[in-house]
Parts: sequence; C-alpha cells; structure tokens
Amino acid sequence: ELLETIAKSNGLDLSYDRDEREALRLLQESKEGRERLQVYAAALGNPPIDVAGEAYLATTSLRPETKRLYRGIYQHAARELPPPKRIDKEIARKLLQRIATEKSKSRAANYRAAFKGLWDYNKWGEGIWAGVKLTSPKKTVQVEAFDDTELQRLLAPAEPKLRDSILIGMHTGMRESEIASFKYDGEKDQLVIEQSKTEAGVRTIPCPKAIRQVVKRWTSDEKRWSKLTIRNRFNELKTKLGFPKRTKTFHSLRHTFASRMMELNVQEAMIAKLIGHKHKEITAGRYGNKFDVEVLRPKLDKLKYGVGS
Repeated sequence: ELLETIAKSNGLDLSYDRDEREALRLLQESKEGRERLQVYAAALGNPPIDVAGEAYLATTSLRPETKRLYRGIYQHAARELPPPKRIDKEIARKLLQRIATEKSKSRAANYRAAFKGLWDYNKWGEGIWAGVKLTSPKKTVQVEAFDDTELQRLLAPAEPKLRDSILIGMHTGMRESEIASFKYDGEKDQLVIEQSKTEAGVRTIPCPKAIRQVVKRWTSDEKRWSKLTIRNRFNELKTKLGFPKRTKTFHSLRHTFASRMMELNVQEAMIAKLIGHKHKEITAGRYGNKFDVEVLRPKLDKLKYGVGS
C-alpha cells in the first residue's frame, strides 16, 4: 500500500522493473518505509538484493571488513539488477563482465564471491554465479618488485595484521591465498602450504628466521585474514600512499622475494620450488622429489631487508 502510494506520487509504474526498484529505493529512505519493506519483501518472497543482503550479512560470521565490502556490492547491485529470482546466468555474466571491463577482474571476483554467498544462503539456485569466464581489455602490465624504501613506506603505517601479511609475503613469496591458509610445523620449523592455485604451489618450505615470531602469531590467530581481506586492505594502503595501481601490487612481494633470492645466488629452479612455480628442471626430474628444501634454509636466513620485522 505504501509502496503503491510512493510509486503513484512519483509517477512510477510498479509493473516495470526499473520503476519498481526506484519505488523501493524511495521506500527505504524512511524508517517506516524500511520496516514496511521487510514485510513486503517477506510476502513477495523475492526481496531486492540489498534487502536480502542485509538479512544474509546479519547471520554470517564474515569479518567486518568483508561485510562492508559485500554490503556495498549489494547496494550497487540493487540499483542495477532486477530482484534475485529474476536473475539468470546471462544477466549474471553480463554484470560480472562489465565490472571486469570497467574496473578489474579482481573486483569482479569480489562481486562473484558476494553473490555466491547470498545465493547459497537463500537457496536461489546453483551455478548462476559460477563458471563465468571473464576477459579484460586492459593490456597485461608487468608487476614490479619493491625496493627497501617502498617496503618501509608500506610497513610503517600498516595495521598489525596487514604488516604481518606483508612480512610473510616478502620473506616467502607466498600468494595472498597461501598466506591466508598455510600452517606452521613447529617441530620442523617449516611452513606447510596445502592450498594453492596450482599443483606446484602445494609445498613445504623452511621458516625464515626473521619472521618466525610473525609466523607463530599469524598461524595461532583464530581470526586470521582471508585472501580477499589481505588483498583489499593492501590495496587500500598502497592507494593511500600513492603507489601505482597496477605495477605495484601484493604480488609484487612475490617478485621481490624471487629477485632477492637471485641476488643470493639461488638457482632459478630452486626459487621456483620455494614460491611454488613449475620449472622445467623440476618437472623434467633433475631435482624433483629428491630435492630437500632444507638445504635452502641458510639462504632464507641470510635474506635481509633494510626494514624492521
């Protein structure tokens, strides 16, 4: 009734998706409207994405920063998309591709994760947000390593968990996803990476002496950051500090570690073993499973940066 009144007074026709979304937006601007909207959405069984999103976020154990990210995504989607049950795989594909084209593939990945969680929670249908292959017209940009001055600029203002993740990245070459999930074997003083984007990425490496306490603190934290949180917090910091958007990323820490290992005369195949890359001399069997990464512990312990840990 209130929705119809708002629609009529604003010249909107509720039989059109765009007008219905606008009427719902206007309805949400008042406390009474928001309360009525909850009732309307429940009766309709197909609430707007932002309304459904709030209900989902209220029940999840997601980290606060992830909830903020998802809330913004749901609010944006509510302005762009029809109600959830009217969304099919083609609509989902077009939205994700547009985000990838206008923003980035990583931003589109955030959208996909937010929508998948919402759809799974509400049991709206499987696979709508999965299996969408995205392309980006942007040319590939070579990611650059950090120098000591740049690392110090990042570390100095970083909050504790972000600082720890940066230190782990620059001393091990781990990807964000690996930092989010690796385990510490205290008996052997080794880092165990069981979850990685590639088969070669599943590995065990010595724990560098310089970050042993950091590693213990990180792996014992029950609220350890996720891959997306690490990436998003790092991007927020580097943007605030004025670093280039595409050439200096968290992945730059991986390049930094590899280049420092080369300076210590570690062979390329051995560096590949440490950071979880395939290398022809490993896959061809020259080193293979016979190679014990413990022989590289002295090199890892020699790795020094002109920053504190």
